[in-house]
Amino acid sequence: MKLLCGDIGGTKTLLQLVDVHENHIEVLVEKRYSSSHYNSFDLILEEFLSKPIQTNTISAACFGVAGPVIRSDTSQSATITNLPWQMDSSKIAHRFKLEHVALINDFEAIGYGITALTTEDFVNLQQGESVRHGNQLVIGAGTGLGVAQRIWTGGEYLVIPTEGGHTEFAPADPQQLKLAEYLMQHKGRSSIEFVLSGPGLVNLYSFLHEQDQPSDSAEYQSIMQSPDPAAAIAQAANASQTSLASQAMTIFAQAYGGQAGNFALSSLAVGGVFIAGGIAAKNLHHLQAGLFIDAFNAKGKMSHIMQRIPVNVIVNQSVGLIGSRVYGEKIARL
Repeated sequence: MKLLCGDIGGTKTLLQLVDVHENHIEVLVEKRYSSSHYNSFDLILEEFLSKPIQTNTISAACFGVAGPVIRSDTSQSATITNLPWQMDSSKIAHRFKLEHVALINDFEAIGYGITALTTEDFVNLQQGESVRHGNQLVIGAGTGLGVAQRIWTGGEYLVIPTEGGHTEFAPADPQQLKLAEYLMQHKGRSSIEFVLSGPGLVNLYSFLHEQDQPSDSAEYQSIMQSPDPAAAIAQAANASQTSLASQAMTIFAQAYGGQAGNFALSSLAVGGVFIAGGIAAKNLHHLQAGLFIDAFNAKGKMSHIMQRIPVNVIVNQSVGLIGSRVYGEKIARL
């Protein structure tokens, strides 16, 4: 059974054609695209399918997209949050002559992808005591902040996508309160995504620079003028523990743990929390230093519950693509 899978984000789009056998998965074609270089997803898909691929042999296509997916009786539609792209499953199916096409939220895809991962794909931050079939949470900072829930239905986990990353940031200390005020002044509101994302890390760094007023330091100018300021901040933080960049990463880890704990508590995710996204996987040592888990567990009367929740970082960066394949298999067999 051949499946067309996609992981579509504001930064990159990954497409893959796989052949699913009884005992293994064979990757036939895989390609990465810079999303911002294309005016629409159709142009990427057209380029991908221009290879010698016979679309009539594809059993189903599933694309995980970074944005809310609106479902109707006949199709799913999506507007990519950080791109001017609009997608419609029925239009994609018609244009490219694909029999079954599904659009799902990118964190919905990650939620399904978890089922196909192995122990080597996770790094544990808190052992905890997982409750069998308990609610689970998936959260991840990247270009934006994604949040999804996994709810046991009696036979499998159903993944429920959310737009929790666009809710309000909850400051946990005086410095974070000043950060929230800074965001409201500069962004109009204090969204969690304005803190916990690549651009959010840059906001954090700019906030600290404005607070300290270090007369336009060379480090600040170099970082802000780099092609990827967020990556430059992480690199500068690793080079010096006393730098402004290191302070930014410290606040980021604390805020990340605190907000993950808020979502875990609100969904009672006693089955476990999974941290996805490129920032966590590339900056593991900042999350492992203890600040993340300390903030995660700091929930007053509920701290004893938080300490029992297993927390794991997903280090397999293909989990979204894997989840699209898992969901594609489901619809192909309907």
